Amino acid sequence: MRERFLAALEKFGVDYNQETGWLSKPIIFVVYDRRSHWTVERVFLFENHFLVFEGTKSSKKITFDKVKQFKSLLQA
Repeated sequence: MRERFLAALEKFGVDYNQETGWLSKPIIFVVYDRRSHWTVERVFLFENHFLVFEGTKSSKKITFDKVKQFKSLLQA
């Protein structure tokens, strides 16, 4: 999933700072079980999950197997 995520960023022309987790442009995570779209601006990658930050104080953990695809905001 890490490779798929990085390939999607490259395809969308989005830069990712691994130290801070910031993306140069937001992208969308399409999540399976909730059929929801998460707009992501800051994310950290771990061994088997993403840690997505919302604002400065809250975050969500989502395992790789729950993410169906990535979309550019321009495609949404």
